[in-house]
Amino acid sequence: MKTVRLYDLYPYDAEFEAVVVSCEEKDGMYDVILDRTLFFPEQGGQTCDTGTLNGMDVLDVQIQDDIIHHYVKESLHGKVKGIIDFEERYRKMQHHSAEHVMSSVMIKLFGMGNVGFHLGSQDATVDFERSFSKSDLDSIENEVNACIYANKQIRTYILEDDSLEYRSKKEITGDLRIVNIEDIDICACCAPHVKATGEIGIFKIIRMDKHKKGVRITFIAGKKAFEDYQIKANNAKDLSVFLKVPPNEIVEPVYKLMDETILLKQKITALKKEILQYKLNALQIEDYHFILEEDMDMNMQRIFGNQLLEKTNKVACVFVPVENGDK
Repeated sequence: MKTVRLYDLYPYDAEFEAVVVSCEEKDGMYDVILDRTLFFPEQGGQTCDTGTLNGMDVLDVQIQDDIIHHYVKESLHGKVKGIIDFEERYRKMQHHSAEHVMSSVMIKLFGMGNVGFHLGSQDATVDFERSFSKSDLDSIENEVNACIYANKQIRTYILEDDSLEYRSKKEITGDLRIVNIEDIDICACCAPHVKATGEIGIFKIIRMDKHKKGVRITFIAGKKAFEDYQIKANNAKDLSVFLKVPPNEIVEPVYKLMDETILLKQKITALKKEILQYKLNALQIEDYHFILEEDMDMNMQRIFGNQLLEKTNKVACVFVPVENGDK
């Protein structure tokens, strides 16, 4: 028996009713199989939906042999009502559709697809076997957002025409579900998507990290990208007030302030060394020296401690308070 995948048919629904087919205890949880479900299981690089069954948190959702398993803390039987976290679902829909657009753009600009994809609840990562310059990343962003603004239709369906060319990272058996972004991309995919690229809203690359032999690009889209922009815009506004420059001119003053801070730290360190030297010169040779210093880093402690040993016949100790106030 296959589980009816309501998320394929009604990706914008948040609630559903179903009948429990089986419920078995497994590893401290209950493995619940329903006749149908809105819960998208973990697959295709995307984490599973979250939500509740009869008010009980669904801890995990997996798929095996076309049967979807829901894991909860207590047993369930008969009819159940399921509610998915639609805000999280929609955020994933925006990100996954954005990844399809991005993949088509990467093929167009660089003739290459990604070799890895992961979509969590907050952001998405895409892996490539080469690095990209800042100019490359700007081009990717511009092209992806142009596709978003074009508001192209996104359709999902089971493929019946064997002659249709499509992208796929692996060989697929059984029904082949296609996500077709009008004039942009045709790809085999199992996940829910938005109805048109305009619903993606905004696409923004937030960082690129080295990963294996290539790079991992992290991006955000939709509401998450807007929230990220709000945070950064507010930070820029606060900095502009502090620096007394317009928000779009804060970079140069910040770099200048950093350079000035480095120079001041160097001068302070030099002065501290002079003061410590005066203290050492004023000490007489004793059997014991126990010195308390209010402000001294580990490197300075080591230097001062070694020099203090020359002023004692037996034991020399330097004590410095730590952050919690203990000695």
